[in-house]
Amino acid sequence: CDGTDPAGPSAELMRLAGHNQVGTVGQALPNPIRVRVLDSDGRGVPGVEVEFAVAEDGGSVTSLTAAPGAAGSTYFLEPSVLVITDGTGEAQVVWTLGPTAGLQALVVTVEGIDPLEFSAAAQPGPPAALEAADGDGQLALPGAELAEALLAQVVDEFGNSVPIAGLTISWEVSGGGGSLSTQESETDAAGQAGTVLTLGSQIGFNTVTAAHAELTSFEFSAMALDLVQSDAAEDTFSSGISADAVLPDILAFGTAWDGDSLIIALRFKDRVVHAREGGTNAVAGLVEFDIDLNEGTGLVSQLDRHRPGPGSTGMGVDVLVDLFGDPDGSYVIFDAGQNTIGVTVPDIRGRLIAFGVPASLIGSDDLRTAAITGTIPEPTDIVPNDGSVLVGGAGGAPASSEVVPAGVRLPAWPCWQPAGTGAREGRCRRW
Repeated sequence: CDGTDPAGPSAELMRLAGHNQVGTVGQALPNPIRVRVLDSDGRGVPGVEVEFAVAEDGGSVTSLTAAPGAAGSTYFLEPSVLVITDGTGEAQVVWTLGPTAGLQALVVTVEGIDPLEFSAAAQPGPPAALEAADGDGQLALPGAELAEALLAQVVDEFGNSVPIAGLTISWEVSGGGGSLSTQESETDAAGQAGTVLTLGSQIGFNTVTAAHAELTSFEFSAMALDLVQSDAAEDTFSSGISADAVLPDILAFGTAWDGDSLIIALRFKDRVVHAREGGTNAVAGLVEFDIDLNEGTGLVSQLDRHRPGPGSTGMGVDVLVDLFGDPDGSYVIFDAGQNTIGVTVPDIRGRLIAFGVPASLIGSDDLRTAAITGTIPEPTDIVPNDGSVLVGGAGGAPASSEVVPAGVRLPAWPCWQPAGTGAREGRCRRW
C-alpha cells in the first residue's frame, strides 16, 4: 500500500511509442519501438522477456539489452530479438525497415498476454536504376513495330518504383537493328518514360538500352521470328503450387529457322529464371515436336495428359526438349524412345526463353510443335490452348498454328519416367 510492493504477474502489454511511423526502405525508423509490461494493477513489471519480431521481408530489429544468452551476443540485427524489461517494465528496439515499399509490420509478444502490432509505412529510396515497367521480352515478325511500347521505370536500389518526373531517358538500339520512335523521353509523375521499337529485318534478338547519366541502365530484349503464336494472359491452371510461386504464364510462342536450327522462343507474363536456379519464378516444362506429322506414332503429348479441359494437340510426339535442364544450364533433347539425343543451351532474358534445336535431330521438313510449362511440382500453362503450331520446313514459308482433330491416342507416358539406353532419372518428381 505504500507503493513499494513488487509488481504482480504480467497482465497487459502497453504500446508507448513508435507506432505508425514513416520511413525509407532499408533504413532505421527515426523513433524506437517502445512498450511496457504491466501487472493487473497497472504497475510496470521488470525482468520480463519481450519478443520483437518483424513480418517476412519487414526488415530487422536491434537492441542493446537483449535477453541473456540469446544468439550469443548483446547486440542484434535480426528478424526477431528478445529484450528484458527494465525496472519500470519498459522494453524497446530500433526497427530497420525491409526492402519493399509499402506497409510493414512488427509484432511484440509476451507469454500469456495478447500481442501488440506496430505498423510503419516504408517509402522508396532515392533513384538508383532503370527497370522495365512494360514491353520487355516481346516476340514479333521481322520488321514489325512492337505492339507494346518499351516503358522504363525509375527504381531505388531495391527495385521499388520511384515516382519522379522530368528525368530525361535516352534510348538506343544496342543490337539486332531496328529503329525507335524517339531517342529521348522524359519520365512522367510515376517515374516512367517510353519509346516504340520497330524490329530489324533479321531473325533473332533485338536489344534497346534505356539510360540516364545518374542511373544504372536497363537493356530491353525483343525477338524477331517468322511465326508467332499468341496465348491469353491469366489462363494458368494449378492444383497445389505453393502460394508464393509465380505461375509461369505463357503470352507467346515463336519459331523461326535460322541456318541449320529451328529457333524456339517463349514469352512469359512475369520474369522467369532457369529451373536449376530455383526460386518462386523458376520455370520448367517441355517443348514437343511431331516431326512425321503422324498422331499415331511416337508418344502421347504431355499437353494432352495435363491440359485442364478438353482439346488435343493432335500430335504423336517424336522429339521433346526438357526445360528443367542440366546443372550446366543446358536443356536435354529426347527422342520417342526416351533416349538423350542432344542438348541445347537456352538464352533466358527477363521474360524470354529462346533456344535452338538442330535440324539434324528434328529434320528440316514441316513439323508440329507445342509447349507446356510450369513450376517444378506441376504444369501451369500450355500453348496453343488447342491444336498445335504447324511450322513450315527450313526451305519453305512458315506455316501458322492449326487446330488438329483428335485421333488415335497412345498410352500415357506414366510419370514422364525415362527408361532405356541413354535415359536419365528423376522425371517423376517433375511432372
